[in-house]
Amino acid sequence: MLKIDYRDIIENADLEKISQFFAKHRERIYGLIREGLEKGPSTSYTRHISDHPKGQRRSRRFLDAFNEALRGRVDVFLNDQQRIGYKRAVEGYNLEDVFTYKMVFREVLWNFINDYNAEQKDDKDLINLNDVRFIEHLIGYSNYLLSYPFLKTRDEIINRRRKQLRQLHLYAAKVVSVFQEEELRACANQGIYDIFGLDGSFLVPYLKKEDLGKWNKGKLIGLHLSPEFVERTAFAVAHSSKEMAIDVNNELVPFNEAMEPDHFKVICIPIHSRNFYVTALFFIHDQGRIFKFEKFDKNLLYQFAYFTGSVLSNSLMVSEIAHKQKELRNLTARLISIQEEEGKRIAANIHDTITQALTAIGYKALLCQELMEKDPLRLNDELNHLVLNINEALRQSRQIISNLRPKILDDLGIVAAIKKLVVDFKEDSNLEVNLICPEKLNVNPDISIAFFRILQEALRNVKRHARASEVNISLTVNGKKQLCLIVKDDGQGFNAPGDTQAAKNSGLGLLTMRERAEDLRGQFKVTSLVGEGCQMLVTVPL
Repeated sequence: MLKIDYRDIIENADLEKISQFFAKHRERIYGLIREGLEKGPSTSYTRHISDHPKGQRRSRRFLDAFNEALRGRVDVFLNDQQRIGYKRAVEGYNLEDVFTYKMVFREVLWNFINDYNAEQKDDKDLINLNDVRFIEHLIGYSNYLLSYPFLKTRDEIINRRRKQLRQLHLYAAKVVSVFQEEELRACANQGIYDIFGLDGSFLVPYLKKEDLGKWNKGKLIGLHLSPEFVERTAFAVAHSSKEMAIDVNNELVPFNEAMEPDHFKVICIPIHSRNFYVTALFFIHDQGRIFKFEKFDKNLLYQFAYFTGSVLSNSLMVSEIAHKQKELRNLTARLISIQEEEGKRIAANIHDTITQALTAIGYKALLCQELMEKDPLRLNDELNHLVLNINEALRQSRQIISNLRPKILDDLGIVAAIKKLVVDFKEDSNLEVNLICPEKLNVNPDISIAFFRILQEALRNVKRHARASEVNISLTVNGKKQLCLIVKDDGQGFNAPGDTQAAKNSGLGLLTMRERAEDLRGQFKVTSLVGEGCQMLVTVPL
């Protein structure tokens, strides 16, 4: 970098005279600079210098440093210009806008010197050629010292940002084929290091709505902040769905493009799913050290989070599809088994009831044929018994048909069918059953049979597994125009879905009920704990 020896130039200039001149008119020069900037085209830098308090203070510091140079301390001014060249490059301003200020300053200064010299009567008071030569060299060399670190820093920033964009591209190419959450977290952590150079990050995995009040403090190992403080950050981000950061004062602050601070201890950014629900939280830190995060870094981080959220959504979708496929295989096997069991049950019912009744009727008919000749008086009694046997066979036939498809659903509707189901259950189980339902309810046949079968299976589970003394059933239409069924018992309960025995006994029954509800675009939810009974909730849009 070019260096100039100022000793000869300074020796020929009258520093006392020109420094007194500048100090005397300094405020007026400052005002004229602002007026000159307002006359030119408006840029972000000129607005910063003219209107922003921080920019106005910077303009005054420039004049103070220039005045120090006029007193002989040239290094103060030149060092200031080198520093400001680096700073303006980092802040993202254009070099021509920065030079606009210097050009306005130079023009204002020369006009002031001309006016000053015109008013002087004694030649010794004039700002002469040697003085002007010193000021001109001072301004010119300061421009060189400002532009050199500016251009050098800008090139470094461009190269760094080009590298960051390349690393983001490599991260995207690598992670797009990842479908395992653990592998995705590892890739994301490495991506943060490669893109931002930060040696610390962790992804709090898939969050459900019911998990927002929970926190795994083990995730904070190696973070030089209290777990409680970062826990508070996690809650704030999860519930607000907004980015947050911990600044240098350990304060929780919003992290957005409008904020001025660029030094942080921790940044927490939500990872959203396709429907903008928070599915994960990403913490970025540097092992407790304060790190700088510029505006470009913020924009890059938002892109990183958006892309990671898309990949995480795909990963969760793949996991959910695999889980659904497993459930579907189990359900298919269960349905085949149910069909076989139902066939056996129907065959047994027909054998035990209809077949035996028809056999009895056949023997009774043969007896009546014999009595026609041998004992006509007894014939009348046997015919009466035969009629009773026929009626009983008909009743049993209707009962079997009703179990296959409750005719009362088609004839009287879901309310009557459920009332009858509850009455039959009370007689069969000897449990106290409380039913709340409207007097009349018009729903389509698909919903009717689905709710009837769901309640039938729920009551079957209560009888077999719950060991309950009381069952409360509610069938209502809520404010969202959804048909809502609640079945709650005071039995032994189970830890859904982790209770192995409960899953073995009734897991596929629960799965079947859930499938019936979801087929109607509804929801099925079971809430249960050991010793606290069980509640089943089904909601289906009407």
